[in-house]
Amino acid sequence: MYSVIDLCGQQFKVSPGDRINIFSIEGTPDKELTLNKVLLFSDGAETVIGKPYLEDARVRALVVAHRRDDKVIVFKKRRRKDYKKKTGHRQDLTELLITEVSLGAKKAVFALKEKPAKKEEAPAAPAAAAPEAKKKG
Repeated sequence: MYSVIDLCGQQFKVSPGDRINIFSIEGTPDKELTLNKVLLFSDGAETVIGKPYLEDARVRALVVAHRRDDKVIVFKKRRRKDYKKKTGHRQDLTELLITEVSLGAKKAVFALKEKPAKKEEAPAAPAAAAPEAKKKG
């Protein structure tokens, strides 16, 4: 099963278990969101298209993390005019994990595994002693 959703001015094809990066939205990590702007729903045998959105369709997502995208360099130049301008931009992103896609009674759910426990770090081993130099003689 998959759906096409409208989110932050972009369209995404999503299935349960997918991770998508969208323009930054508010929400703390582990917050669950319900997305209602579903444009299309397909269960493999049947495809339903909204006009523009489907009424009883929804997609549930979990906020995983907030991060920044790679830097994009913008360079402007006017030849023979001694004009050069270089700037960079990093877009703020939010990573979402799609947990459920549903249309009425039809539903596909992604089973979340519990977060693994943090491993305790072992104490650092003492530095190995430097071998002594051999004496000639």
